[in-house]
Amino acid sequence: MPSKSRIAYSLMAVTASALFAAGAMAAPKGFTSGGHGPASVKSVKLAYSGENKGCPDEVALITRVETTGPGNFKIRYRQAGGGKSALITVKAEKTQNGKYVAKHVQTMTLNKSTDTKYMVESDGKISPWVSVKKNCAMALVPGIVAGPKKVLKVDLGIKGPKTNLCPNEATVTGWVFTNYPGKVQVMLARKGQGVGQPFMIEAKKAANGQYMASFTRAVPINAPVKAEYRLLVGGGSGVASNWVPLSANCLIGLPGFGFGG
Repeated sequence: MPSKSRIAYSLMAVTASALFAAGAMAAPKGFTSGGHGPASVKSVKLAYSGENKGCPDEVALITRVETTGPGNFKIRYRQAGGGKSALITVKAEKTQNGKYVAKHVQTMTLNKSTDTKYMVESDGKISPWVSVKKNCAMALVPGIVAGPKKVLKVDLGIKGPKTNLCPNEATVTGWVFTNYPGKVQVMLARKGQGVGQPFMIEAKKAANGQYMASFTRAVPINAPVKAEYRLLVGGGSGVASNWVPLSANCLIGLPGFGFGG
């Protein structure tokens, strides 16, 4: 396992040195909920997503906290060897299947070969450890090392329903521009509600010499909605689209990108 000094990463909205300050790896302490009733944490899960070949490479730690009711809860990420994040507040809300879930996505940029583990804790509950391993050298033939793959630009477009009648639908289209062909992992995020499940699209040669991957999805609209979405890319080195609004006037149902628990 490489030494801690060789692990280089950054977390979105904070620096790596601030978020994972050195500290002893003690047994997780219980965190209290944010004062919104007696709800407690039932389970904590952590997933790792987004790794591509080459460096730098942006990856994501995806936390899912299931609770007994709504409210604000504190989570903390821990790294094997003693690193830990500051306490992060997440909000548990009722999902379409009746469960109460809080989600959080923490991106990290891996600039060097990495071999470490992370876990997340909340209200006395902990997730299993998740391994983060990265080999930055992408050898194509013996003696030759390819340059890093890069995501150059990400765009997202949303066409809302043409009328105020419902049921209706909106059209969501995303574009990812890269310097390489092949699979690209993307995720749709709704502001204030977290990130949906990752899915793959394929980058192909574009007219300008770059490579472009795209997708189009129809989103059902069955109730009034006023939201903002953006597109995130695994391995995108922090590249994401701007927030794009979606609004519609209806009377029944719920729209969704599959963010249910």
